[in-house]
Order: sequence, then C-alpha cells, then structure tokens
Amino acid sequence: MAKVKVKFPSIFSKFTNGTKEVEVTALTLKETLEKLEEKFGEKFKQALFNEDGSLKRTINVLLNGRNVRFLNFQEVKLNDNDEISVIPAVGGGSITLSISDLERYSRQITLKKIGLEGQKKLKEAKVLIAGVGGLGCVSALQLAAMGVGYLKIIDQDVVDVTNLHRQILY
Repeated sequence: MAKVKVKFPSIFSKFTNGTKEVEVTALTLKETLEKLEEKFGEKFKQALFNEDGSLKRTINVLLNGRNVRFLNFQEVKLNDNDEISVIPAVGGGSITLSISDLERYSRQITLKKIGLEGQKKLKEAKVLIAGVGGLGCVSALQLAAMGVGYLKIIDQDVVDVTNLHRQILY
C-alpha cells in the first residue's frame, strides 16, 4: 500500500466539500479513485465517471504531472509520495489551461457567462494598449489580471518622477 497525495483545483470544490488536497492509502489508481468516491459521495462520482464506470472524457488524471488517461491507468501501481491531480480537460485548439491557470482563474471559470470556454478565449486574446498613463495603466493591470494571454503596450511618454503616481506599471 502506498500513501499518496491527491490534489483538486478550486473548480472541483463543489464536489470535494472545499477540499483541495487529501492523502489516500491505496495500491492502485483505481483503488484511490474508489476511496475518493466513498469519501466525497455521489456528486463526486457523477462529476468524474460515466454511468458505465469509465472516466469522463472531460476529466484528466495526472500521476506525478504525467497524464495517465490513455494508459490502462486504473491499474497503475502507486508508490509512496506519488502525487495525483484530478483536473478538467480543456479541449479545442492549441490553447490549454494549466493546473495553475485553473487555480488562478477558478472564480471566473465558475461564472456562467465566462466558464472554461471564456477563460480559454481570454488566454488566446491579443490586446494592444496605446498609452499607459492614468487609464492605460489601470486597463493593462485589469487585462493581465483577467488572464489575457498577450498584451502589447506602446507608450512614447517619458517616465518622470512627477507622474509616477498615475503610471503604476513603472
């Protein structure tokens, strides 16, 4: 039996009662997932598995950072201190959201009007900001905080100590 750590992004908090990390003692990945089902209940099971018991296509299971979905992953033997991450798959195009992205933008992703697709579009977006004075600085800051993937900033102004109060990017 191996003692492993299982991590969940914030987006799964509704299925894990807010738990982001749990330790499980199990021999295989299948046994680990069964123990998680017992711990978190029916909602967790429905979020991860199809009716036939197979893992949903929208879920990825990483073992020590490696996606094991396409192996006979449930029979994979575990070792002490292995780290398992259960994350939603983000498909469509070359843009993907990492575990770090899912954590950082989890509050936006849970909003119906943004969701995973909206966050992917933000990461894919390209924005040019001409001038980073009073309004441009705030705009650049907010666009970066939202997760816009590419910001190009053009400003011909000279940074001067007398206007640093409004040029917060400098």
